[in-house]
Amino acid sequence: METAFRWQIAEWMGRNRRHKRLEGGERVHRLPWRRGGYLYTTEKFGDFILSVDFKFVPGANSGIFVRWSDLRDPVNTGIEIQILDSYGRERPTKHDCGAIYDIIAPSQNTCKPAGQWNTAVITCKGPIVSVKLNGVTVAEMDLDKWTEPGRNPDGTPNKFRYAYKDLPRIGHIGLQDHGSRVEFRNIKILPLKAETTKTRKVSAVSSAADLFPVPK
Repeated sequence: METAFRWQIAEWMGRNRRHKRLEGGERVHRLPWRRGGYLYTTEKFGDFILSVDFKFVPGANSGIFVRWSDLRDPVNTGIEIQILDSYGRERPTKHDCGAIYDIIAPSQNTCKPAGQWNTAVITCKGPIVSVKLNGVTVAEMDLDKWTEPGRNPDGTPNKFRYAYKDLPRIGHIGLQDHGSRVEFRNIKILPLKAETTKTRKVSAVSSAADLFPVPK
């Protein structure tokens, strides 16, 4: 557990029942793997810095969603930062760990092996979204350059039905359960325009899919 000046931990919502245990003195929430789903903040965030630790089992696939505006459609109305067991891959792609999924490939592979904790720091400020993985900035995009649905500025296709330029620049933050065990801890959000100086505790989450609110 830790505290951080001016940072906060949001309340989280989901739809399925929760499974709780204690691990290393921290509260961890676990759900049956392979069910799929999302854990998402009840509050919406626009400009912010998100810091989160995560680790995964071999072969895992997950993601962190930011500015997710429509809860019915996370894929098309949120921006996904990919979590994937990509350790050792020499040429990471738009689908590897640290990528802005299907948009920007990591500039280098800084993903740690399965079973080790990674730290992601995601900054959203105006049209700029940047991703730092284990201390290295690996991806950055300017939303204003994504003017066409299904197409990146360099002409390559993407899977999304909307142009990122036109999406709301405020939304939920989400953690994805894509069928394999992923654990999250030290989840901290710093709203860039916030005036609060309250210090709040940070919880840990395991296999973050469809949880009820995390107790403070």
